[in-house]
Amino acid sequence: MTETVGATNQVSIRCDLAVPGVEYIGTILESNAYIQPDVEDILIGNNYDTINQVVTAAYDPNMKLVEPAGRGSEGYLQHGERLTYTIHFQNTGNDTASLVVLKDTIDTNLNLETFEVLAYSHEMNWELSDNSIMTFIFPDINLPDSTTDEANSHGFVKYSISPKEGLPDYTSVRNTAHIYFDLNPPITTETVLTTYVSEGILTQSQTWVNRLSELELFPNPTFGKTTLNTGSYSEKEISICNLNGEIIDKFNCNSQYFLIDISNYSQGIYLVCVKEQDEVSFIKLVKY
Repeated sequence: MTETVGATNQVSIRCDLAVPGVEYIGTILESNAYIQPDVEDILIGNNYDTINQVVTAAYDPNMKLVEPAGRGSEGYLQHGERLTYTIHFQNTGNDTASLVVLKDTIDTNLNLETFEVLAYSHEMNWELSDNSIMTFIFPDINLPDSTTDEANSHGFVKYSISPKEGLPDYTSVRNTAHIYFDLNPPITTETVLTTYVSEGILTQSQTWVNRLSELELFPNPTFGKTTLNTGSYSEKEISICNLNGEIIDKFNCNSQYFLIDISNYSQGIYLVCVKEQDEVSFIKLVKY
């Protein structure tokens, strides 16, 4: 797909693709976009973009994403890496929304002087309050509801920002957005988490992620109960976390197999963490 865009202008291109089946839940889809200038360009670094998305079986259309997503449930990134946030919203009501407002509290560990808006779906303006709340205002957006015009009921804003310098290891950066349609109560997105660490710790976390294949869950996905094969009879600690890194359940186990019951959990993707002596391994668990 190609499109001609003049200098200082922007264009939105919508591409609808079929999502892989449920057998691909939890895998990563990588999408790449690239522009080819027809004249010499001295800033080629902003001519391409990549986004990685996890395949899920169900989703809230009003959500917050961060890129890079980082490693593991804590979202480990090396100090200094710049973050790109995207807030997606959709009018799932039953009437046109004339005004959409997004309120996003910028984490205190991020450097506001590096804030940059990258893209947006509709004309808007933004402002920063004294308490670090960034407000994106879409006036006269006239966003149709999803039952009337699903394709045009979506919108988004995308921005990037860098962390402050000199942060200690294991500094957490959390971000949550609140989405207002006209005068209705806000819709709050899930919180995305990034944890900044030094290169040595990041290498260690990569080792943990690489041990995913040593654990097995069956069935996975599941509607309720699943059996974890830990591969050993040693004493170990088993934790179940959500994608924000928050521990939901914790168990002790000294057998190779352990029955996990998530019947009361909401649909979504979880992480099962097994800590055995000084080694930690993870595996994704999907609840239908």
